[in-house]
Amino acid sequence: MKIARLLGVGLLTSASLWMTGEASAQSLDQAAPYDQKLSNLAVVLGRLHFLSTLCKPDDNQLWRQRMSSLLQAEQPNELRKKRLTASFNQGYRGYSEAYQSCTNNAEQSYQRELLTGQELAKDINNRYGR
Repeated sequence: MKIARLLGVGLLTSASLWMTGEASAQSLDQAAPYDQKLSNLAVVLGRLHFLSTLCKPDDNQLWRQRMSSLLQAEQPNELRKKRLTASFNQGYRGYSEAYQSCTNNAEQSYQRELLTGQELAKDINNRYGR
């Protein structure tokens, strides 16, 4: 399954992620080998989504849309979809408790999460891409 430039500018601009056919061959309750990293990426997307609602009002749906694109490209079974969605929500809720306004720390966290997401995406691509 191809996830091409899924996360777009600033996070996964040059990476093109190809998941092997083994993911579709997984049994319904078995996780794909890259699921933990994908879950971590979903947490990052949730954090970015929350921070963008505070600090980037023009892009406040960008990261939710990217998560939706990730789910669409991944075509997970219901259990995997619930896990990935829960990870996204965990990231969102965690940062909603830490930040109530767009402070300097919130801006720095946004930049840090962009870098973390980029590294995760590159790692998934390098390990499981083809």
